[in-house]
Amino acid sequence: MKKVAFALLLAVSGTLSFAQTQKGTFSLSLHNFSPHLSQASGLLAPTNAFGISFGNSESETSGTTTKYTYTTVGFNCSAQYFVINNLSIGPNVNLYFQDLKDKGTSENTYKSNISIGGLEMRYYFNAEEKYKYWISGSSAWGSATTRINGEKDDSPSKISRNSASAGISFFPMERISIDLGIGYGIFKVKDSHEDFQGNKIESTDTNKGLAADIGFSVFF
Repeated sequence: MKKVAFALLLAVSGTLSFAQTQKGTFSLSLHNFSPHLSQASGLLAPTNAFGISFGNSESETSGTTTKYTYTTVGFNCSAQYFVINNLSIGPNVNLYFQDLKDKGTSENTYKSNISIGGLEMRYYFNAEEKYKYWISGSSAWGSATTRINGEKDDSPSKISRNSASAGISFFPMERISIDLGIGYGIFKVKDSHEDFQGNKIESTDTNKGLAADIGFSVFF
C-alpha cells in the first residue's frame, strides 16, 4: 500500500511540475527590453539587464565635448496561449523611454519613446521538477519619436526588430517563474526627411548584438 501511495505521489508531483505549459494554459510575462542603438539613431543609452538604466554619457563634435545625464526604462510584455503542450504563441509589446539632458542644466533635453508590437513564440523543455529550458523567437514593428526641448519630431522613425533567445525558467511557486536567458537581436531604425530641394531622403540604421533576458512569468 505504501508503494502504491508513493507512486501516486510521484505521478501527481510530476503532473504539477509540467502543468504550467500544458495545452490550453495562458501566460503573462514581463521581461527587460534592451535595444541595441547607435548614436546615429538619436537614441543613446540602451537599458541594462534589468530593464532600467541611468548614468552619464558624452559626445565630441569638432573638438567640443558635451556631457549628458540619462535615464532609460525598457520593458518587454507578452501574453501567450499554449496551442500544444510546451508551445506558446501570442502578442508581444515592447516599450522604451529615455530622458537625456545636458549635464548641469535643465536646457537641451531630449526625450525618446519607442513602442513596437508583434508576435512571439516560445517552446519549453522539461528539466528538473522546478526548472524548464526554453527557446523563443519574435518579430515586431513600430515607431520611435523624439522631443527636443519639448518640440516633437515631425518624422517619427520606423522600427523593426527580430530576435531569438534561449534560457531557463525557475518555478519558486507552481504558477510563477523567474526567467533567465540570453538573446540575439537585429534592430532596424528607418528615417526619412526632405533636403533643401524637397527631395525625400531615406536612411536605415541597423544594430545587432547580444543582450541578457531577465524577467518573470505567471501561468493560469
